[in-house]
Amino acid sequence: MKRTIPLYLMLFILVGCQIPLQTDSRVLNNGEAGKVVGGQLNDTDRVLYQKMLEKDLSGSRLGDVISWENPETGHSGITRTIQIFTGANNRLCRRFRSTIVLESKFLTGEGVACKQPHGKWVVLTDGFS
Repeated sequence: MKRTIPLYLMLFILVGCQIPLQTDSRVLNNGEAGKVVGGQLNDTDRVLYQKMLEKDLSGSRLGDVISWENPETGHSGITRTIQIFTGANNRLCRRFRSTIVLESKFLTGEGVACKQPHGKWVVLTDGFS
């Protein structure tokens, strides 16, 4: 069964509104979201999420939406860079916002990654890891 991301969710993300992290009736902070999501994603989901982040960090423009979907589990997600800035030691950094869809739950978190001198992006914070 193919799942699609509802239009209203895409509009919230594209216009920059922050959707609180929710599971059932609880609002979660990023650390709690990592525990909830981590326990529900299988290995393939995690690989697809990581590949999506790598694509966003390494080549997308500010605001581009990158997505993934696992047809085995029905889980999916999107991410987009919401800010590009110069971090410590004059390194290029990106703040990103990701949303993961687990059955009927939408979980949203933010993270920061910076490009290292050797060219590799390193995620410093991520609401889902």
